[in-house]
Amino acid sequence: MDKQRVYNVALAGNPNTGKTSTFNAITGLKQRVGNFSGVTVEKKTGKRDFKGRRLLMVDLPGAYGLSGGTLDERVAADYLINHTPDLVVNVLDAGNLDQGLYLTTHLVDMGLPLVVVLNMWDEVEKSGAKIDIDKFSKLVGVPVIATSAHNGKGIDELLDTIIFEIENKKSHLPHPEVFRYNKDIELELEKLSQLVAERGDISINPHWAATELLSGNMKVIKELTEDEEISKIIEKKTSDSRDKIITSQGVEAGIAMESERYDCIDRFVSAISQQSSLHRMKKSIKIDMILTNRYLGYPIFLVVMWLLFTATFSLGDYPMSWIELGVEKLQVLINNYLPSGMVADLLSEGVIGGVGSVIVFLPNILILFLGISLLETTGYMARAAFISDRLMHSLGLHGRSFIPLLTGFGCSVPAIMATRTLQTQRERILTVLLVPFMSCSAKLPVYVLFVGSFWGEKGGNIIFLIYLIGIVLAVLVAKVFRKFMMKGDIEPCIMELPPYRLPSLKSVSFHTWERTKVYLMKMGGVILIGSVLLWFAAHYPQLPEKQIDNQTTQINADSLTLLGVETAVNNNSEILEYSIIGRIGKALEPVFSPLGFNWQMDVSLLSGFVAKEVVVSTLGVLYETGDSSGKERSLQEALQDKSSGISPLAAFAFLIFVLLYTPCFASVAATRRELGIKWMWFTIFFQTGLAYICALLVFQIGGLFF
Repeated sequence: MDKQRVYNVALAGNPNTGKTSTFNAITGLKQRVGNFSGVTVEKKTGKRDFKGRRLLMVDLPGAYGLSGGTLDERVAADYLINHTPDLVVNVLDAGNLDQGLYLTTHLVDMGLPLVVVLNMWDEVEKSGAKIDIDKFSKLVGVPVIATSAHNGKGIDELLDTIIFEIENKKSHLPHPEVFRYNKDIELELEKLSQLVAERGDISINPHWAATELLSGNMKVIKELTEDEEISKIIEKKTSDSRDKIITSQGVEAGIAMESERYDCIDRFVSAISQQSSLHRMKKSIKIDMILTNRYLGYPIFLVVMWLLFTATFSLGDYPMSWIELGVEKLQVLINNYLPSGMVADLLSEGVIGGVGSVIVFLPNILILFLGISLLETTGYMARAAFISDRLMHSLGLHGRSFIPLLTGFGCSVPAIMATRTLQTQRERILTVLLVPFMSCSAKLPVYVLFVGSFWGEKGGNIIFLIYLIGIVLAVLVAKVFRKFMMKGDIEPCIMELPPYRLPSLKSVSFHTWERTKVYLMKMGGVILIGSVLLWFAAHYPQLPEKQIDNQTTQINADSLTLLGVETAVNNNSEILEYSIIGRIGKALEPVFSPLGFNWQMDVSLLSGFVAKEVVVSTLGVLYETGDSSGKERSLQEALQDKSSGISPLAAFAFLIFVLLYTPCFASVAATRRELGIKWMWFTIFFQTGLAYICALLVFQIGGLFF
């Protein structure tokens, strides 16, 4: 036995069973976990060294079955078929066996070596339900381990079992009696299995292939053979078997098999448990009578969102001012202790001015992420998706589309990837087109900056209005696309509502920090680099000395007059406009002037294609450079100054543009990966064009009234 061998172990399970929590508990990695479905949308890998063995763990996307109805199911099935892991760990929610066992029957059909994990065991114990683990194991013929992944209970026992099973049981899992179909279906399965074993690819379990063929999944033939003659033989035999099942059962073969599968599950659950999983849901059902009420659900959701955004702005205002003061003090310190020159200016205006103008919004980001984490871990996000189903259907979308759209309030990239849970390409395309209308967290610093500058205490309401406008426009755009471009039937929405859970401090803190860490990493990455490059672009090429007019004749600080300050500011503006960034801004000015934007705003929008936080750092660099009064001032104060040329109406139009245009390069790359290059270019032009039109209408029509 080579103890250095890597064992490949796949984790499979329904969404919201604690599969990713189990993965994290084993590997020590920190994948995102939430109390709603659709969190894992691609397979993730991690390693664990245990008792001299190395385990390569693969966290497959959450799936309800393996027939390939959705992209995440296809990803999971493809890995299990083509990579043949040494062992599959099937993670079940111990309190909801009825649903989880459907996937188990698929895994059993595939015949792969299997270990079943009954996760969330602590909740079962608290509820008083009884599950006979030994009987479960005996009936299915596989080891069954009880775990509570969130606190690590049972993980070591699971690891011991994984190693023992791999090293001592190499054969495929025999099909257990408890999950067999009736004799008519089993007879046809046996005939078809024998044909597949003789003529097809023997690396694929013949019983699973036969089950899929009888269920109507004819694509599996491509996995079995490339020989057209053999394919025709398998297809003809499948058709004959399906006809016989229709004759004996009175319904289509797929329907008969699904009915039999669920009957097997019901009998199995009754045999091993003494209490229904509904017991655990009693309190949740009572709460849902209010929160998912057809009349109260929407108002409650809007109030929850309003409270979240108001808290984000109001509570974040105090620590934001402290950080802002610290940034100003640091700039003063650099200017006082470093000799004047390019290095001091670069550090003070480029690095501190650029990065500092973004990092001051860290408290707002923290509060937003904290609120989202609380909503996720309690289970309310799943209810929000449920109550939105009717609205989603009116837009031509499946209720599952709500999860990617909701994820878009955090970041557009995982939101676009989360569309893999949708069944049709039409739904995926339409949902991807709508994701940018959901304001991602990267846009929040821009919102907070401008509403703080122009609307003061009303800022929370303005931010809520911006988010609401995004949602309303998404509804209108979806209606248009649904009517003219993406017609088709909508699948009914069937989704799981997990029980409400009290959020643990550890879990909420962890998820808040993981999201915030991404924001902070941008500070030392794209925003720092962008700020430095912008500083150089704002200072070079330098205006020839003869044109500077002796730089305002060295105005003495003691005899500074209002006229002198104005002259200095004007000269600084000339220097800035002569630079690379100034020339770019002036070239863009005719395009954006109908929207009320000045050239600094134009440049910031251009840089915002990289990441929306860069909009703020760009303005920070440009307005720091433009301040020649000798007094440090915040970016908000610079924007409020009448010399900035920004009116409240122009500021609001600017926020509308930021809300609607392309989120960032990363989201563009995600769109290309998910939908292809054609749709990538379409989203860029569509989103930017719509942003321009809406901002133009806001400024021009608003100008008639204000």
